[in-house]
Amino acid sequence: MSGKTIKKAVEALTLFLQSLPSDSYFNVVSFGTRFTNLFPTPRKYDKNSLKEAISTISGYTADLGGTEIFEPIQDVLCKKERTKTYNKQIFLLTDGDVAYPKKII
Repeated sequence: MSGKTIKKAVEALTLFLQSLPSDSYFNVVSFGTRFTNLFPTPRKYDKNSLKEAISTISGYTADLGGTEIFEPIQDVLCKKERTKTYNKQIFLLTDGDVAYPKKII
């Protein structure tokens, strides 16, 4: 994912974040051959957390290597974060070129 593809992904992620319900928590996990979390734990959605997220993701580049999504998804699903009684939902944004797709399915 590079060039126009990463720019489009950043645009889509920005739009998505701006569309979150006001009473929610969120985090962004960037992934490649390694992965990183935007925040150490999910943040309450408000104008400050949204501003911080958009500021950070606007500088995203395709610098994390391949497209390996198993470990980041496993990490998100296995965390026992306490965010009231909210259900955990995962939205995956990728260019479609996934390493080891059978491991995910």
